[in-house]
This record gives sequence, structure tokens and C-alpha cells, in this order.
Amino acid sequence: EEFFLHCLAYIANRPAREWCSLVRRDKGEAQRGYAVVRGRDPIARGKIGNILAFAKEDVSGKRIERIALACVDGKKLLPDTWYGIDLAARREVA
Repeated sequence: EEFFLHCLAYIANRPAREWCSLVRRDKGEAQRGYAVVRGRDPIARGKIGNILAFAKEDVSGKRIERIALACVDGKKLLPDTWYGIDLAARREVA
């Protein structure tokens, strides 16, 4: 989890930097144990033990205004459920 927190801090400190192929825009499903999603209203889902990392952009997309990190534990965060940066369950957005 600490590694992904550092990744989010890097994204927040360099929002104009070219995107890494591992960061998804707006919506992402965990693969290889994690999902890193960036956007105005980022959502992500995963399986038990997966890390979900969120970077919320401001309306211009030029600044990160909030980051969040969580682990799908089966209690607070359920598997195969979409979550937003507030870690509240969401309906899937098309």
C-alpha cells in the first residue's frame, strides 16, 4: 500500500506529466492486484486483497485535488463492487 501511496503523491505533484500505461482514465478494474485510476470522478473495483488507488482531478484536469487508497477486504470494501474516491459503493458508469 505504501508504494501506491507514493505513486499517488507522484501523480499529484506532477499532474501534467505524460501518463503511465498502468494508470486508467476515469474507470479501472484491478489487474495483477491493483488499479490506479485518475479522472474527475474516478471509479475502480477489484477482488479480495486488491489495492484501489484514486486520483481526483479538478474540473480543468490540470491539478489533482484529492487522492485515496484502499484495499478490497471483503468487509468495508466488497469484491466486484465499483467504488469512488470517497470509498462509497457506486453503480457502474458506462
